[in-house]
Amino acid sequence: SRAEGGILSLKNPRDRVNSRTDFGTRNVLGSFPHSRPKGRKGGRHRRGIIGVILVVCAVVAVLAAADYWANAGKIFQGVTVGNVSVGGETPEEARGMIEERAANELGEIRFTGGPEEFALSAKDISLNVDAAGTVDRAYAVGREGGIPKRIGERMEAAWGTVETSSVVDYDRETVRSRIENRAARANAQPRDATVNVRDSEAEVVESREGYTMDVADTTANLDRDLGRMSGEV
Repeated sequence: SRAEGGILSLKNPRDRVNSRTDFGTRNVLGSFPHSRPKGRKGGRHRRGIIGVILVVCAVVAVLAAADYWANAGKIFQGVTVGNVSVGGETPEEARGMIEERAANELGEIRFTGGPEEFALSAKDISLNVDAAGTVDRAYAVGREGGIPKRIGERMEAAWGTVETSSVVDYDRETVRSRIENRAARANAQPRDATVNVRDSEAEVVESREGYTMDVADTTANLDRDLGRMSGEV
């Protein structure tokens, strides 16, 4: 229909407002640069990390394999039994070294540090050094246990030393009895110097330091030193 001076529009005024708003919104959104999907960049980053991990694992595997073949059939370098270095030796060679050290050093056990030193023969206390068991213990370093334990022992041996103890057995009852007897004679209370006067005669009594032999500590020290292949306690 016509109106005065022009054409009468039949559109709802609200529709016109909505159309203008939609058009303005499209213009505003269109002014922003198109953003790239973030998923591609994140996926590329994850793939890079995985690649680095795979390379590190491959290098570690190669080094472990090389280390294994270089030390196959031998005790790892840096391993000792007490103060006896057995690293780089075959089990047979190490066993000979342990047997020789036991014969030379453990034929007599010497107890030192007290007012009266004494000794016990290996025969008296039925001392026995298990050379084969001792070598097995040394050979197991870096080869037994979980992967973290093996790697830790291997690194420790490579950069320092890993000390194992010898496998020994002896008559503990006899040793304890001998130590107790020695303690009964050696233990003494401290005494100050004094002068006793009798019938105008002076008698000087010299001072004396006290001493107590701890039986439990002494036997524990014996176990420790025998494990180190030492005959001196």
